Amino acid sequence: MCPLTRISVLYLAARNLVILFLFAFVINISETSAQITPPEIRCITVESTGEVTLHWLAPADTGTSFGGYHFFMSNQLSGPYVPIDSVFSFATLTTTISGVNANTTSLYFFIKTREGCCSQYSLASDTLRSIRMIVTALSNEVVRLNWNRIHNPPLPSTGSAYTLYKELSNGIFSPFKTLIDTTTIDTNIFCNQYINYRVTQSDLSGCSSGSSVDGELFRDVKGPAATLIDTVSIDPLSGLATISWLADSSADTQGYVIYQYNGTSYDSIGSVTGINSLQFTYPSSLASNLVETFSVAAYDSCRNLGSLAVNHNTMLLDLSFDKCLATASLEWNAYQNMNGGLQRYEIWYRINNGAWVRDGFVPPGVLTYQKILTQQNDTYEFFVRASGTSTQTASSNLVSVVADIFVQPSFLYIRSASVIGTSVQVNCYVDPAGDVVSYRLYRGNSATGVLSLIDELPFAPLADFSFTDLFADAESARRFYQITAVDSCGGEQVFSNIAGTVLLTADALENLSSALSWSTYTGWTNDPGTYAIYRVINGVADASPFAWVNGDTLTYNDDVSAFPGGDGNLCYVVQAVEDSVNVFGLKDSAFSNQACAPQQAVAYIPNAFTPGGLNPVFVPVTIYDDPETYSLQIFNRWGQLVFSTLNPNQGWDGTFQDNDSPTGVYAYLLVFKGFNKKEVRRSGTITLLR
Repeated sequence: MCPLTRISVLYLAARNLVILFLFAFVINISETSAQITPPEIRCITVESTGEVTLHWLAPADTGTSFGGYHFFMSNQLSGPYVPIDSVFSFATLTTTISGVNANTTSLYFFIKTREGCCSQYSLASDTLRSIRMIVTALSNEVVRLNWNRIHNPPLPSTGSAYTLYKELSNGIFSPFKTLIDTTTIDTNIFCNQYINYRVTQSDLSGCSSGSSVDGELFRDVKGPAATLIDTVSIDPLSGLATISWLADSSADTQGYVIYQYNGTSYDSIGSVTGINSLQFTYPSSLASNLVETFSVAAYDSCRNLGSLAVNHNTMLLDLSFDKCLATASLEWNAYQNMNGGLQRYEIWYRINNGAWVRDGFVPPGVLTYQKILTQQNDTYEFFVRASGTSTQTASSNLVSVVADIFVQPSFLYIRSASVIGTSVQVNCYVDPAGDVVSYRLYRGNSATGVLSLIDELPFAPLADFSFTDLFADAESARRFYQITAVDSCGGEQVFSNIAGTVLLTADALENLSSALSWSTYTGWTNDPGTYAIYRVINGVADASPFAWVNGDTLTYNDDVSAFPGGDGNLCYVVQAVEDSVNVFGLKDSAFSNQACAPQQAVAYIPNAFTPGGLNPVFVPVTIYDDPETYSLQIFNRWGQLVFSTLNPNQGWDGTFQDNDSPTGVYAYLLVFKGFNKKEVRRSGTITLLR
């Protein structure tokens, strides 16, 4: 052969390249037309053991021989992926991959198809991620649930909603919520229960994906709401404290525990069952003797206790009795923490188990009250009621007292205030049944002025008795008297009438008469009916009055000319006589002071006498004179004293030195004093006839 030219060589090389290109193109076209299709992975489920179950749809039949499904796994989306399992049956569309722990981590899976003749693999299927459920406790009753999607974005065939399940019974999961989010909150109130959760998501192929299981312990440690105590009251019959409260607002409340506060801590004293059991009587209560403080707490079905209610306390009522004042004094402690506020305290009492009567009320800041007891030996009972602004009430313990009060005399009466000399006898009439230790006598100078204590007599069980006021000086002024009854406390509760004495004055007139005037007697229930007027001769009052006047007459003129004897010092007393029997069945009288009207001395002098004749002796006649002051002198016409005497009863017989004096005119001088101390001097002439 001829050696190839350079052109020939080049041609041959170009031809061979074209042939190789065409062969490679034909071969590539052949392989592309016979490419292996991967399966359509649709669902991924985490089993309770941590194994993963995959579901897929078979690839379309490309005419190639089937060699198997091969599964690849990674713990992250970006790989690396490692083969983990194979299935060699074309009709098998699910498998469970063991040896993995998808409970603690989320894993990624895809599938490849391998052809049978040449061990060629298809492209990878979609990658699905196992769903991991993560439960996070937010509280003892609330958890947050989080999980991941199997594919992002979701496969077109994947349902849009997730169904959540929780394990309320052992091994049994029950659906409780459907949502499209991958997080949610769940609340459960259980005493002490562990709850597992899982989530599923359906696919149009009929399979569903399922998450791992995770859970949390639910513990109901929150008690019911704090209870509101209505009142703490003391039962009036038993004396025991009764606590009442309002129904708790928590639906799970099963009952209530009652506590007593001991000053530093709370002691449980009992319980009641039922949300509407709202009262408890403390059987060991000592509320009648001391203040007791209580609280209440509700409990729920998990035996969790709510907060303690605000303390409420009993009211301890104390009573003291003042016999002297007949007064019951009440004192109590404040009622604390009344719901809505305290409006007032009401004071209630009854007598001898009778009907209860509200006696009065005081504002919240006042904790004392006084009541005067009036019914001797009756039993008085008291209690105090705290009244709230919402009409609720709480009662204290009962206290009682027998009214051992002073029985005051029903009356004190001055029958009369009668003057005796300068003294006054005060005659009294009293009720002797009173609790009296003494009687006091008061004296004053007017019925409306100040009365001063002047005497006191011990009690005697007598209705009638008398005081004698030795220092009354009743001749100079009227005196007014009142008596009081003194009890064992020194108190004077009962006062008598005020009695005023009769003050008498007497004046001598020149016509031998006495002008009498007196004050009216005061103090009787009736006015004086009459006044009896007595003369007092030589210090002795006549046995009977010589005159009477009506009770409204306070003067009298006495003609004394018919009483020439004596010293002329005529004295009187007036007796006031009550008009009629008074309300006490008495009719009394009272004497005035003694008043004197000294009359002016009078002399009757004859102007002639005849010795040995019918008028033989010259004797002046004097009335109301004082003999001790008497002096009579007779003088002849030369001024010679012919007779003198100091004896009122001795006259001149007309002789001088035992010789008859001659007929003629003689001068006389008569001097004497009356008992009123006034001097009488008379002079004149007397004719001696023979």
